[in-house]
This record gives sequence, C-alpha cells and structure tokens, in this order.
Amino acid sequence: MAAAFQGVFDSLPVPPRLLTVFCGVYAAYQTRRLLDFVWFYCLRPSSVHRYIHGPAPYALVTGASDGIGKGVARELYEHGFNLVLHGRNEEKLRKVADEIRARGNRDVRYFIADASDPSHDFAKLVGPFANLNITVVIHNVGGSSIAEDGIDSFTDASLAGIVHQNAMFPLLLTRALLPSLAHLRQAWARHRSIRRLRYRGHYAPAARRLRRLEGVPPRARARPRQ
Repeated sequence: MAAAFQGVFDSLPVPPRLLTVFCGVYAAYQTRRLLDFVWFYCLRPSSVHRYIHGPAPYALVTGASDGIGKGVARELYEHGFNLVLHGRNEEKLRKVADEIRARGNRDVRYFIADASDPSHDFAKLVGPFANLNITVVIHNVGGSSIAEDGIDSFTDASLAGIVHQNAMFPLLLTRALLPSLAHLRQAWARHRSIRRLRYRGHYAPAARRLRRLEGVPPRARARPRQ
C-alpha cells in the first residue's frame, strides 16, 4: 500500500517537500474545524444566564406552539426563565404551556395572535405583560406556503400576509416591548424567521423585498437610558 501511494506522489509534478507542507496545512485546518465543532456543540458554556437578572425574569417566544419554538421555550424554562408564549392556535398553545409548567414551578403565560394579520394593536397585545421583567425575546414565528405555479398564483392579500408574518409582526411586537426592555441592564431580542426562509425561483420577487427588511438588526440589545 505504501508503495502504491509512493508511486502516486512520485508521479505528481509537485516537489515532495511542498506536498508535505500542503498536507500539513490541510490537516491543521481540518483539525481546527473539528475542535471548533466540539467546542461549539459540546464544551462551550451557555451565555443565556447573563439575561437572568432582576425579579422573576421572563423570556417571550413567538411561534411556540410546536417545533423549534416549543423546543426553545422548553430550554429557556429549564435554564431558569419564566415564559410568555405566542401562537395562533389556543388549544395547541395551552397544551404546550401545561406541558412546560409540569416541568417546574415557574410561571408560563401565553397570548394568541395570527402573525399574518396586519390589524393587530400591538400595545394591547403586550399590555398584559407590561409589568413583567422580560429580558429575552425570541421570534420563531414565520413560514410560507409553496406555490407550484409561481408567485403569480398568490393573491395580494396572501403575499402581504407572508411579509407581515415573517417580518412586520416580529418587528412591531419588538417595538411594542421596547419600553419594557429599555430600562434593563441587559436584554436580548432575536429574530430568526426571515433568515430561516428559503425562497426558490418562483419566490424571487418576494425574496428581494424581504431582504430589504433584513436591514433591521436581528439583534437589539437594550441599554440603560442615560
């Protein structure tokens, strides 16, 4: 076997010493990638605890009735947060809230809102939670349907609903929460739904418009007012 590889190396128009250096650099690069992977997914300590401060800290999670949103809510609860959950199906969301409550003794609240509906009064939506110490906001709400016939098969109302669900609802909800977040020593808001979307060819016009909305920073850190 060694002789076979030696024959291959001998046939390459590259000096053996240069080839050795190249292989060493490549091996070091792959080793670094492996170590980064192990650190990021196995060894890195969570930084979420820096947002657990003040009386009864809450995390607000949109799109929490199933899937990733539900999983994120459970993880935050297990890390010590109380929760405010959002969804559009009250029966599903109530079950999720009851399931999470059974895992501990912290508070779990929820509110119902269709993210594609542009008529919401966001001040009223967040009103019941105005006095809570919300230190983390995670926007998982978002999604779209697939149109086999292209974007032309969507109605104006459907396209507006997709944009509102994935961009405007998280943005306006976060803005409504800012008065509560602004006085905190440290708070975190994360909007992941726009970046999660994958628009193929028949979605290209909508994708360009959504990318313009990505100009709003996905992370907004509240700072103490001077």
